[in-house]
Amino acid sequence: MTTVPQAAPGPDSDGLTAAKQQAVHWLIRLNAGDLSEQETQAFADWLSQDYRHSEALAAVEQVFQDMTTVATLETRAAPALSIPRDAPGAELVALGPRRLGGWSNTIFAVNRLAIAATLLLAVSAVSPLGSRWLDSCRSDYRTATGEQREIELVDGSRLLMNTDTAVSVDADATVRRLKLYRGQARFWVAADRNRPFEVQAGDLTVRALGTIFEVYLSQSGETRILVQEHAVAVSAGASDRREVGEGQQLDYRPGQALAAAEPADLDQATAWQQGQLTINDRPLAELIADLERYRSGRILLAGADLAKLRVTGVFPLREPDRILSAVRTILHLRQTDLGPWLTILHR
Repeated sequence: MTTVPQAAPGPDSDGLTAAKQQAVHWLIRLNAGDLSEQETQAFADWLSQDYRHSEALAAVEQVFQDMTTVATLETRAAPALSIPRDAPGAELVALGPRRLGGWSNTIFAVNRLAIAATLLLAVSAVSPLGSRWLDSCRSDYRTATGEQREIELVDGSRLLMNTDTAVSVDADATVRRLKLYRGQARFWVAADRNRPFEVQAGDLTVRALGTIFEVYLSQSGETRILVQEHAVAVSAGASDRREVGEGQQLDYRPGQALAAAEPADLDQATAWQQGQLTINDRPLAELIADLERYRSGRILLAGADLAKLRVTGVFPLREPDRILSAVRTILHLRQTDLGPWLTILHR
């Protein structure tokens, strides 16, 4: 049984109403991606109790987004201490005079950043949601839900970032190293014999042995490597190494040994690069899991029998709600929306 934090009516010491405190709890649970049926019902009941509950959800999300913006802007504006790049919260620490009106402005900016950094780190310690915001602060390039973006790097390499993706770039005279914090990206690698091109994704390091490949790091930590041209070398630790050739993919789960590469359906796997979602005789649950990446909120299927329904189609990713509507019509399903955060498909 899930327990929703309770608080006395009216603002507390931090200026949050009881509804907003409860909204923080539900925002974390919704983004964790593992709501039980009991929790789903509890969330639906909470939303239906008061129209202000859905407003509280939206307000709390905006607060966290504003904290991310503050931390990112302040970090870029101020000279940073020399802290290792991979140190927890390193990119959030910025000290020293900022030449914006004397030490009073400096202290104010540092204090504001410290508050934002502390809140972000605290949330990241207990939820995937907070971790995503921290990743956004640490990355050089990022995309929002439903957004795709192409980036050209200084060396001529390019990357196409899919929805909800965050990437940082750290190149020097000996290596071109990118870190994928979350999401999916395709990489076109410019030739440079003196500087290998590597992508770090979770526990894996992917080194280009050719031209075009993509990496998808899911919220659960599972990683998929797909090669469209030539090959890549994938390693998990010093001794576990596999090569993935053209037209192959490798799926990895954290804590397990690397599996052998397998043939890939390139047309289906790379459809997102043309702004499409392609699925061929697959369970409805798989389509919904993909669709959730391109729209806000959760989509739940009311019953295991619905999850097993087979689906075939090519859908435009720019209009995820139209995809949902088409699937609902074709399969003769009904849709119930519980605020902006939860959609239930049922008979």
